[in-house]
Amino acid sequence: MWVTTNGSNTMTSAKSSQRNRRLSAILALPLVALAVTWTSPSYAFDFWNWGKPKKCPSGTAWSKEEKKCVAIKKGSLSDEDLARAGRALALEGHYRDAIKVLAMASNDNDPAVLTYLGYSQRKLGNIDLGISLYKKALDIDPDNVDSFEIGMDTGFPLTKNDAIDYLKFLAVEAHKRGLAIGLKNATEIANKVLDQMDFAVTEDCFDQGWCPDSKNFTAKNKPVFAIEYTDNNIDFDAFCKQAKKYQLSPLLKERNLKTWEKRCP
Repeated sequence: MWVTTNGSNTMTSAKSSQRNRRLSAILALPLVALAVTWTSPSYAFDFWNWGKPKKCPSGTAWSKEEKKCVAIKKGSLSDEDLARAGRALALEGHYRDAIKVLAMASNDNDPAVLTYLGYSQRKLGNIDLGISLYKKALDIDPDNVDSFEIGMDTGFPLTKNDAIDYLKFLAVEAHKRGLAIGLKNATEIANKVLDQMDFAVTEDCFDQGWCPDSKNFTAKNKPVFAIEYTDNNIDFDAFCKQAKKYQLSPLLKERNLKTWEKRCP
């Protein structure tokens, strides 16, 4: 979730204590991805827009850059590859192997790595450590609002309605403080929170082919900041052309989100 300065103020009534308990559960449990195993096939998975995973032989994982399965070893896969490969396998119960592979990530503050390190540790019974990793992930990237995607595997009975309630709660709190609030990805529930969100942020929508899903925001004159990343090697001119067609605000960034950027002419 991104929050920016705005002059508007919106007030709504307080949530019930039961609803707030559910919101607290969501606050503690972002959803992103990770882990891999040597004892069963590996998978590739997209963090933000879940699709069918690619299965690889044991000891290998899908490399998005090379477009093939490669050996799992330090430096052979990007952090994103490790995260994609790991999510499905961690959910299958290969927690120790997940932790082993996540340790190969170059950025140990990556919210995706932290999320499923926390998930795996919690499943192994290391509850306090797991929750601390979840919270660290939230401190870095509190935008992972689609925890309902993995259902009871979060440890809480979260549903789409919980995520919608959570976003509406955040919108009220942001607007109370004169802030604008945006929806990052999570297009599956976008229509349910469209009135509460002031803008949207997409990641990799051009590379993955779902930029048109943001037309509901632009139809209401709400900006959509479309971010693509250099590691996808996209056709930048084609991205700019499509962004203009759908009235998006396009930006090309490095995955590590350093200062470098490229804007359409």
